[in-house]
Amino acid sequence: DMFGAPLPTFNVRGEESVRTYTGGFVSIIIIYVAFLFASLKLQHLISKHNPSVNIFKEEDAFDADDVWSGDGQDFFMAFAVADFVTGELKNDPRFVKYNAEYIHRVDGNNTLS
Repeated sequence: DMFGAPLPTFNVRGEESVRTYTGGFVSIIIIYVAFLFASLKLQHLISKHNPSVNIFKEEDAFDADDVWSGDGQDFFMAFAVADFVTGELKNDPRFVKYNAEYIHRVDGNNTLS
C-alpha cells in the first residue's frame, strides 16, 4: 500500500502505518499502469518506432564587437580540477592535461607566446 499513512509517535498492533484495501488496490493499479507504460516505451525503443533527431546549431553567436581583450588590464586567471566532495586537487596526468596559451597581438598580427 503506497498510501499507508504514518502514525504519530505510536503504532497500532506493531504497525507503523495504517493500510487499507482501497489504498492497496490503487497501489496495484498505479504499478500496473507504470509497468504498461514502461513496456510500451521499451517496445518503441527496440523497434525504433517514430525516431526523430533534432539538431540546432547556432553559428556566429557573437559579433565582432563582443570580443574582450585583457591587454592593458591587470587580468589574471586561475583554475584547478578538484574533487567535488572532498575538494582534493586532481593533478593526475593520466586524467588531466593542462594547456594554456597566450596570444599577443602586435601590429595586427597574432603571435603565440
